[in-house]
Amino acid sequence: MSKPSSILISILILISALTIIIPQDVEAASSPGRQEVDFYMFGPANDGNLSTENPTSDEDTQADCPDSGSKMGQQSTVGTWRSRSFTRGTTISGDVYFDVWAKTTEGTVSDVDFTCQISVNGDQDQQSFTTDQNDTHPSPELFSAHAFLESTPNSDTTLHVGTGDHIEIEITYNGRDNFLEDSGHTVILYESITHDSGIRFLLGGVTIDFAENSIIVNDENEAEDPSTVIVTTTLDYIMGLEDMVEFGFEAVTVDDEGELFEYEILEEEDDHITLEWKWRYADDYAASGTWELNVTCTDRSGNTWYQTQPLRIITQIQPRLDFVLTDTSIIATNTYEKKTGYINVTFACYGEEDIVGLIPYMIFKITTPQGVVDTIIRQPPIDSNSERIITIDYYFNNTGSYIVNVEINPRNTWSYWEANDQGTSEDNNVATVTITVITAPKKDDDQEWYEELQDDLENEVEYQAGLAAAVVVVILVVFLIVRRRREYEYEDDDEYEDDEYYE
Repeated sequence: MSKPSSILISILILISALTIIIPQDVEAASSPGRQEVDFYMFGPANDGNLSTENPTSDEDTQADCPDSGSKMGQQSTVGTWRSRSFTRGTTISGDVYFDVWAKTTEGTVSDVDFTCQISVNGDQDQQSFTTDQNDTHPSPELFSAHAFLESTPNSDTTLHVGTGDHIEIEITYNGRDNFLEDSGHTVILYESITHDSGIRFLLGGVTIDFAENSIIVNDENEAEDPSTVIVTTTLDYIMGLEDMVEFGFEAVTVDDEGELFEYEILEEEDDHITLEWKWRYADDYAASGTWELNVTCTDRSGNTWYQTQPLRIITQIQPRLDFVLTDTSIIATNTYEKKTGYINVTFACYGEEDIVGLIPYMIFKITTPQGVVDTIIRQPPIDSNSERIITIDYYFNNTGSYIVNVEINPRNTWSYWEANDQGTSEDNNVATVTITVITAPKKDDDQEWYEELQDDLENEVEYQAGLAAAVVVVILVVFLIVRRRREYEYEDDDEYEDDEYYE
């Protein structure tokens, strides 16, 4: 390893050891203590209920307005609707809104109005408010009323709700028949998407238990969950857990936002839930500065409830780099059957200047025509803003198509941050080519097998020595044969001479 590379890594390790996350000495932020909550009317008029659940039906539910209410100076009760029991005590004060849809079964009823009486558990201590007068027709009309309940101490208009209490509304009707025509009677409409009659008022619906002591910070040396912020928080809703539709966690700054979050439910009851959130800030490359940890939830009325704790993050400085290769970066040579070929890959490193000794992680996956995958790993050093060619040897055992896939990524280290400035990681960190392997062609000067064998043997020392010995043996054998032949001829000559003498 070069000396500059060693110095860089030592500095980065030292900075990493100083990485800390500490709470900021500033005030935490939270959502408003009370927000508007909608209670919609459901069920039959004689035993209806008020629920924060949004209507989802296209069909209306109707409740008749008794004809006695159509007489001059008389009112009639349409029905009563009740909420579920509250899980903790609260007060109802401030602006209260009441909406109800109404129409006639036929004809017109004049000077119609509705009065809403709201109380705790149906007690006599109730508040009433009446809509403006309007005529009802076969087409639905909206009737609305608004009241303001005082929140001052000992106010007669404030409604005090205790744990286990419920709120209740009673609707009464007043109208005037049109005696000049056959008129029907008035009905109210509710429990549908288009005719969502109900009541709305301020309510301190959600409590989020999230304080500074709810935060645990693990540095990179922790055996479990290293480099992680762990937040434990409890959320409860005054109308029960089922009215909370979404939970969330955020880590944000002015210029950045965390992404790598996960959570686990530690406890879940009817009125509350305890969650443990984990933010892996190192994997998120969290920059130094002031961050806000924000626990959120959303209720059925669309209100967002949140609690925020600020943190000061001081992290190591990470060079911004980008490793790049493309499909054209891969070139293969000598791609013949039963031959060792060469796969050359050119890759580059872009980014900050004068960063030396970077060691990315390269994975070669070569798929043979038979579907076998050979994996080769290389870790070639490279400096920033430079290119490098790395070559691997590969024996092509068969003909056919070989798929070569190369992927380059940073090692599992914090010494640099691959920002992918040249493109996304899918675009510039992976390259794939297909190589076709064929049988090596026969050259013009190729020899027959016996000629190749002769050439091979002639280049061997053993062959030359053996050839000399063979020559000696051949000469000796020829000499013996010739000598033997001469002896045989001499004996034949003697026999011939003897025969001639005797004659």
